[in-house]
Amino acid sequence: MIDQALERKINYFDKDLYFEKFDNIMRQLGVLPFKENELPPEDPSTY
Repeated sequence: MIDQALERKINYFDKDLYFEKFDNIMRQLGVLPFKENELPPEDPSTY
C-alpha cells in the first residue's frame, strides 16, 4: 500500500489511518509504548 502511494498508483492514501493501524499492531506485539529505561546500556564501541 505504501509503495503504491509513493508511486502514485492510488489517488488517496489515508496516512492517519495507516499509522493508527500500525500503532495498534505495535501495541499488540508489545513494542509500544516504548520504554527506553528497559533497554540495555549502550555500548560505545558500537557507535
